[in-house]
Amino acid sequence: IPAAQPRAGSDAPGEAGGAGAIARSLERRRGRRARGRGDPALPDVGDLEEVEYPLARGASVRLLLPAGAVTGEAAGDSARLYGEDGALANLYSRVVWPSGQALARDLSRSAFKVRGKRVLELGCGLGLPAAAAAAAGAASVCCSDIDGPVAQVAAASCLLNFPSRRGSKQRPDGEGGGRERAEALALDWDKPEEWPRGAFDLALAADVLYRPPFASAVAAVLGRALERPRGRALLADPVQRPFRDLFAERCAEHGLLAAAEACPDDDEVVFVTVSWAA
Repeated sequence: IPAAQPRAGSDAPGEAGGAGAIARSLERRRGRRARGRGDPALPDVGDLEEVEYPLARGASVRLLLPAGAVTGEAAGDSARLYGEDGALANLYSRVVWPSGQALARDLSRSAFKVRGKRVLELGCGLGLPAAAAAAAGAASVCCSDIDGPVAQVAAASCLLNFPSRRGSKQRPDGEGGGRERAEALALDWDKPEEWPRGAFDLALAADVLYRPPFASAVAAVLGRALERPRGRALLADPVQRPFRDLFAERCAEHGLLAAAEACPDDDEVVFVTVSWAA
């Protein structure tokens, strides 16, 4: 996977300023669509729109979506088409994938999994699980993706959802209250040594095991980034993906245990829980 580079005018990876600047720009345009080009605060990802994205039991999160993003049931159609002649090769970061929807719903129902934790989302794309973690009370959320500007947009969504800020009149960069933090990282899965060591209590990932090399890469990153010995990871994987056993083997090489379980509300998704071996 080639390492993503920050676009001109964006903040360096790991800094939260880009996400805060995006959120502030969108706050000024509340209820209207904001264009990425021509606004130095917005990465060049096209038009962005803030929407209320439904989760479970009437809950929702505020999510920033680019024009043409594929969401809801239509994302399931995209998932089935994905890989056919590369037809959707340009949609990695434009689809709220069904696995991500299932993971976000689970976090919304089970806030205890993330409350007060330092959370990382791997391959975040539009960042629905990360936003759900912020809404559920995570202490901090780090959105990582090979596409740095997209990760910044996902982090900006998180800033809109922290409980101390959602529904308030506080600035979306957190000035005036709230100690939560959202940031964006653009790092290469094939270079786990570059990831923060032991920096996260919980890692999230949705539909990242779609190629054999990624099973090894994700396991290596988790072995590097999870706090020891209590750090955990929760992955959501399409049921038809064949690489979960390989992923479990690679996790074992890093002292991690991976166990699959059924998703409670979607039989097309499997959850994989990762923890440190005793």
